[in-house]
Amino acid sequence: MQALPIVQRELRVASRNPKTYHVRLKAAIVALLFGLWILFTTGRFMGPMGGTTPVFLVMTQLAFIWCLFAGMSQTSDCLSQEKREGTLGLLFLTDLRGYDVVLGKLLSASLPSFYALLATFPILSLPLLAGGVQPGQFWCAVLALANTLFFSLACGLFVSSVSRRQLRARHTGILLVVFFWLILPALASVTRQGLAPRWGYLLDLLSPGHTLVAGIGMGGGQVDFGWSLLATHLTAWAFLGLASWILPQAWQDKISGPKGFQWQHRWRSVIYGGDASRLNFRTRLLDRNAFYWLASRERLKPLGTWLLLGMLVVLGVWIWWMARPKLELAWTGVVVAIVLHVVLKLQFVSIACQYLVDERNEGTLELLLSTPLTVPQILKGQWMALRRQFAGPILAVLILDAGVFASLFFSEYQSPAGARLLREIWLPIFLAESVMLVADLIALGWTGMWTAMSVKQPNHAAGTAAGRILLLPWGFFLAFWTLILAVGTISRSFSRSGPEFWHALLLWFIIGIANNGWFATHARRKLLEQFRLRATERFQSPKPRGFWRSAA
Repeated sequence: MQALPIVQRELRVASRNPKTYHVRLKAAIVALLFGLWILFTTGRFMGPMGGTTPVFLVMTQLAFIWCLFAGMSQTSDCLSQEKREGTLGLLFLTDLRGYDVVLGKLLSASLPSFYALLATFPILSLPLLAGGVQPGQFWCAVLALANTLFFSLACGLFVSSVSRRQLRARHTGILLVVFFWLILPALASVTRQGLAPRWGYLLDLLSPGHTLVAGIGMGGGQVDFGWSLLATHLTAWAFLGLASWILPQAWQDKISGPKGFQWQHRWRSVIYGGDASRLNFRTRLLDRNAFYWLASRERLKPLGTWLLLGMLVVLGVWIWWMARPKLELAWTGVVVAIVLHVVLKLQFVSIACQYLVDERNEGTLELLLSTPLTVPQILKGQWMALRRQFAGPILAVLILDAGVFASLFFSEYQSPAGARLLREIWLPIFLAESVMLVADLIALGWTGMWTAMSVKQPNHAAGTAAGRILLLPWGFFLAFWTLILAVGTISRSFSRSGPEFWHALLLWFIIGIANNGWFATHARRKLLEQFRLRATERFQSPKPRGFWRSAA
C-alpha cells in the first residue's frame, strides 16, 4: 500500500479543482487593490515613501486575522460532516489509520487558503522593494503568517474530531482560536505581573499574535520570534496528533451504561426541560407556528447568546481594570461596543443559516412542504425563532451603546470644544450605528436564509451572507471615498474635520442602507419563489452545464 494514500488522492483532486486557482487570483487582486488604497491614503500625509511602512503593517495584520479564522472555518466541519453522513466508518474498515484521514483532510482543506496566502506575499514585498521595510521583517512576517494558517487548520481539525454538529464545531473552533490569540496573552500579562513571570513569558510564546508582533519588530525580538514560532508550531502538531488519536475512537456511537444514561437524561432535562415543562413549552410553540416549534425546541438556546455577550463585556472590563491608569473607561466601552456589534451580527447570520441548513440536509424541509404548512409560514417561524433568541441581546447592546455615549458625555466632553465634538461626531455615529445594527440584522436574516437554501456548499452559507451584507458595503464605501479624494471635490476642506466627516458618514450610511435593502428584498423574493425547488434540489439531477464548460 502506498504511503499516505488519502493525502495523494486529495492533492490530485485539489489540483484539478478550478476553485484552487480562482481563490489565488481573487486574493491577489484584493490584496493589490487594498494595498494601493492604503498607499494612496497614507501617502497624502506621509509622502509616497513614508506610506510604504503602514501598507506593510496594516496588510500584515489583516492577513494574520484572515489566516487565524480562514483555516479554522475550512476544517472545523470536515470530520464532523463525515460523522453525520456515516461515511467516516467506511475508511476505517480498511488499513487506514487516523493520521491518514487527518492529514488528507488537512491538505484538501488547506490548499486553497495556502494558495491565497501565497498570492499576497508579492504584494507584501512591495514595501520591501521601496525601502520602507527591512528584509528580516518581511521574511519573519511570511513565516509567521504561514505558521498561523497551519495553526488555525490544526485547531479546526481537532475541534472537528471531537464534534458532531456543524454549528457547535464552528463556535468551539472560534473560541479556541480567540483563546490563543487574545485571552492567553491577557493571562500571560497578569501572570507576568504576579509571582510567576517565567510562566507568563511561556504563555506569551504560545500565542500566534505574539509570533507576528515579535517578527515584524513591534515587540519582543528575534529570539522571542524564534521560540514563539517553535511553540505555536509544536502546538499545532499536538492538535493534529490528538485529532489522529481521537478520530478512530469517536466516529461511532458508544453504548452508554446506566450512569452514562442517567447523565444523558439529566443533560437532556436541562436543555429541553422536564416532561411537564417540555410539554407545555412545546405546545405553546406549536400553537403559534410549526417551524417555530421545530427551531426553538431547545429552551436554553438564547442563553448561549447572553453568555457570549456577557463574556465579552467581562473581558473588556477586566482589561480596563488591569490597565486603568492608561486606559479610560469610556474608550474601553467604545471598543467593547464595536466588538459586540460584530459578534452579534456574525452569530445572528450563523444561526439564521444553520436552522435551514440542518433541516434541509436531514430532509425535514421536504416533509414540512408535504404538509399544509406554506412557505410564508415557514419563513415566519424562522423569524420568530430568531426574535426569541436575539431580541433581548439586541436590546441590551443598544442600551449599552447609549450607556457608552452617556459615559463619553459625562467623562470627557465638558468643554465647549468637547461639546461640539460630541454633538457633531459622536452623536451621529451613535445614531447611525444603532440604525445600521437593526438594518444589518434584518438583511442578514433574509440573506442568510436564502444562501442556506441556494449555495452549493452549506458550510459557506453564513460566510457568503456576511460578506454580502458586512464586507461589500465597506468595499463600495472605500472605493467611492477614494475616488472623491482623488478627484478633489472636497480636498480643499480636508483640513476641516466637520464637513469631511459628515460627507463620509452620510456616504457610508447611504451605501449600507441601499445594500441591505437590495439584498434583503432580493433574498425574500427568491425565497418565496424558489423555496420548494431549493428544498428538494439535493435529490434532483444536477443542472446541465454550458457547452463551453463541457468541452473544456
